[in-house]
Amino acid sequence: GSADGRAYLYSLSSGAGGGYAQRRLNGDGSTSGGGVSHELVQVLDGHADRVYATSFHPHEPLLATCSADFVVKVWRGPG
Repeated sequence: GSADGRAYLYSLSSGAGGGYAQRRLNGDGSTSGGGVSHELVQVLDGHADRVYATSFHPHEPLLATCSADFVVKVWRGPG
């Protein structure tokens, strides 16, 4: 999650293929990870308070986020 009400979607690559994962952006605009490159794909802006959890659908391009604003949002990706 994040403290700013946004979810950050990154493309992760370790040289052997990539995937998508939600990660929190560090305060200086960077991310950390041993040997894994990170590319910001999209910022999902829409919660009024901190984002506590995220969950990807196993088969569909859907992401659910829940926040301290008592809202669960479902985000649809391309596809």
